[in-house]
Formats: sequence, structure tokens, C-alpha cells
Amino acid sequence: MKITSWNCCQVLRNKYKGLTKFDKGQAKSDIYVIMECENPEKSSDSEYKKLLKNGFWKGTLNHKGLAIFSPDPNVKLELIDWPGKECEHFIPVRVNDVFTLVGVWACDPYCAMFYDYLQQIKEYITKDTIFIGDFNSNIKFDKAQKKSGKTWSSCLSIAREKGLVDIYNSIKGEDEGKETTPTFFLYRHLDRPDHIDHCLANPDMIKSMKILVKAEWLSLSDHLPLVVDVKSED
Repeated sequence: MKITSWNCCQVLRNKYKGLTKFDKGQAKSDIYVIMECENPEKSSDSEYKKLLKNGFWKGTLNHKGLAIFSPDPNVKLELIDWPGKECEHFIPVRVNDVFTLVGVWACDPYCAMFYDYLQQIKEYITKDTIFIGDFNSNIKFDKAQKKSGKTWSSCLSIAREKGLVDIYNSIKGEDEGKETTPTFFLYRHLDRPDHIDHCLANPDMIKSMKILVKAEWLSLSDHLPLVVDVKSED
């Protein structure tokens, strides 16, 4: 099962067809986790509303929220009743009664927001939980958050206690903070790269992970899509 995560930088109704570009010649993504997309219930675009019909959207602004959805009606997404429902930019769902997927869009104060959410839900996290999205976080920024203790290192420590790791670093063998493949370009400037989008999961569950680095994505957003292939039950 393929999961694509992407901060679309708003106006997804004008960009969603681009999501299928990288599906050409390979199995299509089964689930999408999209940040900064508009509320489908408030959209006048019928195709956009249809695309997000099998899924969930959450946000305080109708033009800019978080969504988890599947274009395939046979993919079952069930919203989980976890604590932290007041946290607007996290969506936990159960996928096909097999694993738990948590969509993440950590907004200002970024890593602190995710850390606080983890504190509320950590007792519910299991080895079949996958966190994916725009965390706006990297170990490089720990120094600025050291006083509060709400650092990316602290979040990774909680994840490791549950058997979860940063999948990119696990697969690539690169140290945290020294990632060679960016996921984000500040103001879309190629000389301002960063690695702030992540997937935290049990490595035994993940077959592969790709960051779509083609420059064409920067015409649509300042973030690049992440594609994670989850192993089947057998």
C-alpha cells in the first residue's frame, strides 16, 4: 500500500491532478496525506469534493487545513477517538483495520506542537502506528528549542520507545540533521533546502520510501512529496 504525503501550499483544487504524475508506470498511491488543502465541504469544485469523499479534513481555516483521503472506496479509513482532538493539525485513522496512520501538520510553534500532541497520545501508540507529514522539524533546530525541552530529539526518543524510527534516516543510513535529500525549499529557493517532512514508523512495516525531487514540484509547492510503501499483512 502506497501513502503519499505532501504540503501542497494551498489551492489543492488546482493542483490535485499533479498528484497522479508520479503514478505513471507504477501502482497508484492508495492514501494521500495533504497539508494546506482547502475544506472540501466548502469547495465549489465537484471533482475536488469527490476526490476527498473517502477521507477526513481538519482545520481552523477553510482554505488551509489537513486531509487524509483515499481515491479508492475500497480503502477503509476509520477516524480514531484519541485524546488531542482539540489539536487541529493531527488526524489519526485506522486503515483497513490493519494499521494506524496519523497525518501531521505541525504549525507554529512547530516541533513543540507535535511534542505536546505526543504527550497526549503516547500511551495509544503501538508498533503499527505510522506518523507522516510536514513536521516543520529537524534535529538541527534543537538548540532553539532546548529551553522548553520540546525538541525533535525528544520527539524521536518518544517514538523509539514505541519501536518507531525516522524511516528516511533508517533506510538511507544518514544521521539526523545531516540528511542529503531535502523535502523543502524556503521560498522555493534551491539554495535554501531543508529536511522537515518525515515518516515515523516501525521499519519492519515499510518496504520503501521516496522523496520526489523533480524540480517541477517547486512550481506547485515549496515542499516535495514523500511516498511510502507499506508492506502487506503477508
